[in-house]
Amino acid sequence: MTPITLVKMLETFSNNYGTKQPTEDTINLYEGYLKDIPDEKVPAIVNSIITTEQFYPNIATIRIHYANLGIEKMSEAELLEKTQKYISGYGRYRRVEMMEAIKENETDAFYQTIKAIGTGNLMDCDLNFKSGQIARVFKELQQGNVDQAKMLGNNINKNMIGE
Repeated sequence: MTPITLVKMLETFSNNYGTKQPTEDTINLYEGYLKDIPDEKVPAIVNSIITTEQFYPNIATIRIHYANLGIEKMSEAELLEKTQKYISGYGRYRRVEMMEAIKENETDAFYQTIKAIGTGNLMDCDLNFKSGQIARVFKELQQGNVDQAKMLGNNINKNMIGE
């Protein structure tokens, strides 16, 4: 995100939430953590935040809304299909390369889903058998529950009651 776009976004938030305009320190802080977000995604992020958040967004809130762009458009079946494609294409010993390819070629939402589950967990499980658990991680991320998604992702290879 360019500095000009960042300032406009923060001013929009200030106007919407009735807070004072951002200081230079605030702008610098946000810029350091949001510089990887493309300018063309900012209007959708701003719209999403303004229509769903009660308070002025912190950096984490902005990143969650960015990660969720497009996630609601992907079905659980598409998620599993894409995941299987990457696992088959890269194999268990090229996990870092797989994550780099996902980050480069897919939406941030898909990348964050795989990251929350963990490549080790994915490589060591039967995706068809564990599809319900993977879908739960996906749904938690859709709702912005990153910590819950990570906890569920870490439990994918543990024997869960009822599964």
